[in-house]
This record gives sequence, C-alpha cells and structure tokens, in this order.
Amino acid sequence: MSIPVPPRIGKYELEEYLGGGMSAVYRAKDTLMGRLVAVKILKEAYRPEDPVAQRFMLEAQIAGNLNHENVIRTYDFGFDPEGRPFMVLEFLDGEDLAQAIKGNRTASLQNQARIGVELASALEYIHPRNIIHRDLKPANVFLAGFQTQSVKLMDFGIARSDNASITQAGTTMGTPGYMAPEQVRGETVTKAADIYAFGVVLWEMLTGTRAFSGDTLDRVFYMVLNESLDLERLRARGIPDELCAQIGKCASKEAWKRPTDLQGIRQELLRLADPGRAPAAPARSSDAETVAMPIPMLATMSAAAAAVPPPPPTTTRATVNTNTTTTTTTNNNKKLIWAGVGGLATVSLIAVALMLLSGGGGDDSVKKAAAGKGPAGSNGPAQKIETPTGPMMLVPESAFRFGKDQQSAATPPFYVDRTEVTNEAFAAYARATGAALPPGFVEGKPDLPVVNVTLDEALGFAQWAGKRLPTSKQWEKAARGLDGRTYPWGEQADATRANVGAGTGGSLAPVTAFAEGASPFQALQMVGNAWEWVDETAAPSAATAARFATVLSPPPAAGERWVEVRGGSFFEKLDPGVMWDAAVMPARFRSPRIGFRCVKAAGD
Repeated sequence: MSIPVPPRIGKYELEEYLGGGMSAVYRAKDTLMGRLVAVKILKEAYRPEDPVAQRFMLEAQIAGNLNHENVIRTYDFGFDPEGRPFMVLEFLDGEDLAQAIKGNRTASLQNQARIGVELASALEYIHPRNIIHRDLKPANVFLAGFQTQSVKLMDFGIARSDNASITQAGTTMGTPGYMAPEQVRGETVTKAADIYAFGVVLWEMLTGTRAFSGDTLDRVFYMVLNESLDLERLRARGIPDELCAQIGKCASKEAWKRPTDLQGIRQELLRLADPGRAPAAPARSSDAETVAMPIPMLATMSAAAAAVPPPPPTTTRATVNTNTTTTTTTNNNKKLIWAGVGGLATVSLIAVALMLLSGGGGDDSVKKAAAGKGPAGSNGPAQKIETPTGPMMLVPESAFRFGKDQQSAATPPFYVDRTEVTNEAFAAYARATGAALPPGFVEGKPDLPVVNVTLDEALGFAQWAGKRLPTSKQWEKAARGLDGRTYPWGEQADATRANVGAGTGGSLAPVTAFAEGASPFQALQMVGNAWEWVDETAAPSAATAARFATVLSPPPAAGERWVEVRGGSFFEKLDPGVMWDAAVMPARFRSPRIGFRCVKAAGD
C-alpha cells in the first residue's frame, strides 16, 4: 500500500502511486529537468542497523554509479521530510521479461536472441566494475517498448560490489530457481553466479517455461543442485547446436566449468539475431554519456525479419515490482510504432541561447529565393539558398514516384531544409519568441536535431522562420528523388550511410553527419537520426488509438488531430519500406526520437 508522503519532495512532484513492497514507488515529475521519473521511497525511516535500509542504501550507491544503455539509470538519492530514504530512477514503459514470456510476447527467435545480446551487454558492463547482480531473473529484466524492446537490467537491491556488501558469510540471498548452486549452498558468490543465471534466463525465454520449479522450496533447490537444463528443448526450437552448448556451459552446476565471461555466447546470440551479419566484437563498457535512455521506440523490422509476424496485441495494464515502475503496452499494427512516452533523455533542461550567424530568424529575416538566383544565364531558382535557420535545397517541379506502389505524382518546386532543425536554431526561436524549449533539451549540443517537440511546436518554429512543414508527398520526393528509389542514396541497403541501429540502442548524430547518405537533392539524414513530423493528417488504426488512450494523459479525444511522422530514427534497423511508410500519432505527442525539418515554396 502507499505511504503518506507530501505531494512534492524537493524538485519531484509525485503524481501517482504505482505500488511496491518494502518500498513505495511513485510516478513523478522532475520539475527542473522536465522529465518523468520513478521515485522509490523506503516505507520506514532510515535506521543504520536495519538490513532493509542498508540494502536500499547499497542499491542506490551501486546503481547510481552505472551508466549504460542496458542498465536502468538512477538519477538521484535523498531523504524525505520524514527521514525516509528515496531514490529517483529512470521511468520506463513496457514490461518485464517475466510478463513477456508468460504472455508469449518475446516474438521470434531473432528477437529473443537480440534480447539476450543486450542482457549480456549489461552484465559485461557491470562485471568489470566488480559488481555482481546476484538476482538475475526475468522479472529483473525490463523490456522498454514494443517488438524490438530495449533491455534494461534493474533491481540492484542485493547486488554486491568490492566496495560495498552487507551479506554475511553463509547467508543465502537470491530468487529460488535462478540461484546458482553455490548460492543455494551459501558459499562465496562470484560473477559466475550471474553467468549461471544468464543461462537459465535464456533457456526460459527460448522455451517459454521455467527451468526449475516445484511445489516446495526444497524441491526447487534439489533441482538447482542436481538437475541440468534440458538442451533438447532448445534444439527442438531450432536453436543452433553451438548456442545450445554455450547455454549449457553457462548453467553448469560447477562454477569453474562456466565461461569466464559472456563474449562467446554473445557472439552466438548475434549470429542468431542477425544471420546475415557477421558478429562484431562486443563493445567494451565505457563511462561515456548515453543519450535518450528510457525511450520506447518506433521499431521497424529489417528485411531479414520482415516475414516474422508480430506478437499479438496485449491489454495495457500497470505493474510494479518493489524496485521498478513499469507500464505494459501494445503493438501498433501499422508499423510497429512506439515513440517515447516514458522518461526523457538524461540531459539538462537549461535553454541554450546561441545566436545564429545572421542574427536570428523570423519572417522578416528569411532570405528569399530572389537573393540567390540560379546559375549564370538562368532565370530559374537557385539550387541552394541560405536562410538564418540553415541551408535549403531545391526540389524541382517534376513528376516523381510516390508511395509503396510508386504512383506518379507531382508538386510545385520547393526548397527543403538540407538538415533536420537543430538545437541551435530552435533555441534561437525560443529566445526570440519566448517559446518554451522542449523537455530534455540538450544543452551544449547545438548541432544535434531538436527533438521532443509536438507538431504545434514544430509549426510554430516553421512560421517564425518563414517556412512550413512538408506534406507527405513533399517529404517523400525530397527523400527518394524522382525515380522512387528505395533509399535516398539508391537501391543498396547500406546501413553505414545512415544513423540507424539494430533495435538495440544508439543516439542522435549531428545533423550534417552521414553525408554519403544524402538524397538526390542533397538533403541529409532523411532516413534515421530522428523521425520527422510532416503536415499530413491521417487516421490511426484501432490498435494505435487504443494504445495511446492508455499512455497519454488526457487520452486522445474524438476529433483529435493525428499526424504522420516519416523516416525512422537512430534506433531502428534500415528498412526497405522506410521511404514510403509512415507512422501515425497524436499531434500533441512528443518523443526524444521525433524532430522535424521545414520546406518553403520556391517562389516565396
């Protein structure tokens, strides 16, 4: 049950009690950073001799120093007015792996393997830091988003590090069924226990059933100590023999027989996750900043996985364990779309006030097309014009191929922004007009695309700059040229030409990056980096409308405007449908993966 707390603790406004055990978890708003967070408050005032309080403090100490895209972030720690310790966590949307397995929502073998890759990455990050999780289980693995869920390892309540531990020798801590045999026996626990649990969790995800379960605790412990995983169950699902063998080694009863790290099994999982791609060496952990961490995604399936049907829609419901806030959500049957409703990027909300070289924007300061005539001897419009908010490229008045079926279409000539609208340009607009900067605005990174903007905020910028948002046809013509090409650069599916990912993370890139992926009209990053609003109203599917009704507050009303976004983001795999397909969402929706670019008529 909830505990009496003030509606505000410091800068955190508590909005909703979400549940909890020894701790109470609340959805809250960080009023300074402008982001949703989860505030976890111990239900009793801190007493140094209390093991529960000690573990709470230890969890904050360990988790607060971790920064990895596959580990839940801990932002803050403190005490409320009653002396109860609290920690502030990344707010996530999705469900834990236990729920996903139970509901048969881990999808294809490729997706399951990808989940395994990300979970291995999380462990490969904490282990070199001498941290042992000690309670790895599906309920402590969070899947943020839909079809290609981003994995977050969570709940470090009984973790151990070289610098902090409260477990006495001979004490058994963990969850029956996932504890390594040495844990059950109360022996010294090393990272080999996490590797054991990793193998057991993988087996459960791949088979859909618990490896060790029984009517009594004694029966479960007997199985853990004496019974091996049934690898034939894996082979029956088509799991390659080498991966089966690796899972068996991870779950060996003797710690010394287990792999010393997860690099070998990670490589096998990568082969299964992306059969057409040679696995790269695992990324080494680093302390580099991870941008836009809790964002649920718009997950576009790659061509290799396109034949795999999506998991069935599920009913949205809120669930909470003692340490994590979660919200189960549903699929979108249009394009497996999902863009962040949960927490925002881990960045400052302080506004940047960078002046543009020309001294600002606005209707009066936009350079008209007449300021840049066409080539010498030509009366036509210039191929490129400079505006205070960035260069624009000419898209001529010519017929072009539009849509999946490449129907013939035409537009008057127009200019398109060569890049997505930047943080620098949007900050200048905010400074000039008094408009608010979007939540999670990235201070000090003027060349990144501005994101977290609603459609109306994008329209406001465009009007100030003397421009407008493109229609769907204008956007597609600027992106794929006149010949209806599959990608801006041609027909080759070359993911190195765009800031796209594999459904496993990533971050925004400067708007001028990936010049080799330019469209025929030299517009950059029309694929990847950030999804882009277009001024194109569209009706949502029933599933899409139902999902947003559960995650937006207030829910979308009858007659509310729904609009397309185009082009994908840094998270999704390169998809051959990205040029003609679109996702639909409420115009007031915002996400750290949605930005925009502008157009203007060639005669303006």
